[in-house]
Amino acid sequence: MPSDSELLKMSATDQARLLQSGEVSSLELTNLYLKRIDQSNDALCAFTYVSHRRARRIAKQWDRSHKKGEAPKSPLSGVPTGVKDLAFARGMPTRFGSRAVPPISPISDGVVTKRIRAGGMVITGKLTTSEFGAMPVTEPDTHPPTRNAFNTEHTSGGSSGGSGTAVAAGLLPIAQGSDGAGSIRIPSALQHLVGLKPSRGLISHITPVDRGMRLSSVGGMGRTVEDVAAFLDVLADWPQDFVGRSHKDLPKGLQVKLSTESPICATSPEYQAATERVASIFEGYGCDIIPAPWPEVDLEEFLVLWKRLMANAPMVMESRLQPITAWLRGEGKKISREESVQTRIRLEQLILDSFENADLWVSPTVAIKPPKIGAWKDPDPETSFRNILGLGAYTAGYNVSGQPAVTVPMGLCEEGLPIGVQIAGRTGCDVQVLQAARVIEQAVGGFRSECINNAFC
Repeated sequence: MPSDSELLKMSATDQARLLQSGEVSSLELTNLYLKRIDQSNDALCAFTYVSHRRARRIAKQWDRSHKKGEAPKSPLSGVPTGVKDLAFARGMPTRFGSRAVPPISPISDGVVTKRIRAGGMVITGKLTTSEFGAMPVTEPDTHPPTRNAFNTEHTSGGSSGGSGTAVAAGLLPIAQGSDGAGSIRIPSALQHLVGLKPSRGLISHITPVDRGMRLSSVGGMGRTVEDVAAFLDVLADWPQDFVGRSHKDLPKGLQVKLSTESPICATSPEYQAATERVASIFEGYGCDIIPAPWPEVDLEEFLVLWKRLMANAPMVMESRLQPITAWLRGEGKKISREESVQTRIRLEQLILDSFENADLWVSPTVAIKPPKIGAWKDPDPETSFRNILGLGAYTAGYNVSGQPAVTVPMGLCEEGLPIGVQIAGRTGCDVQVLQAARVIEQAVGGFRSECINNAFC
């Protein structure tokens, strides 16, 4: 049996194979991660709630079923995970990262949680989010800031910041995130992870808040492409074998657009260089690289969507909202549902037209380096919001268009913080995006990396 340290360094799919072979039990693996959470969560604040007793009970049930010869329910059956605090999980308090609502203890699971349980995974608890998922940093008023596992002075990213930190710091092997403007890809890029936003419609995840615009998707955040593909097999509406299909070769001769500059703000030269390196790998593989300007999406038009989305969010005590959320919500109430839907349709067509005949589009995942905790804040909420727009400069467009996009880790910048590069594909071509990410993973010799901060990683 592998040592505890060896188990913690393994991918989620490798752990699942050990579980199937009987070399390790789900209870042993779950206890290992619960111990890790107890040791590190106070410093990192990745979890809002840890379900020790329930997680152990589910793990024991999995072990009994496995001994009886029950077939695995998914490629990640028996593996521990967590769900973001925007998803309902039976018996676990949910606050949406906000003091404006009291803790809700749902009597039933939401769609995402049901899929994870049906896949035989062990849910250890709820993971932190920014307030209602509004921000690309995870610093709500309900708990201390969620910190970057590579340097705790810096943001984890958001809004799935808890998921990113939990996986990067070894508190979980893989975690669920949701992505309305980059909320899976941003924290994944900032913490050396693979993070996939699937195509719109692949997973039944339409909340009442998002019904009109359908910006949000759910997906996995992990250390390898195979892990993220396996999590997609857990969540998808129908069986598709993303793991098996992602292992097939990426077709040769694909048309790959390349952008390293955003009209929203300047992009870090180190991020640009990493993006060009990914493009050169694709070129060496046999793809045609086409330098192209990033789509000229009007920032104010996208803000129409985001403000309206926050206006749809359920509230109880609006006076307890954070200033940025209150500003977004107040502005959103001035926007009609019809205006927001028409804006989304117009922007979607612009992005799809920009993609034209390309098969893939490569860009930085974020434009700016992760700020230190709280450094982005300003007395004026609109200024605060615009201070960190660079974190979503390259991600938000694909939420509007519904296309799949994955971020892959490409080393560290001079400050020792991770660099992410985004690969997007055509709608419905999630397998091709995963295959493309795997080409990069193989070319760099694997994505797994030790955190600089060895206290956590």
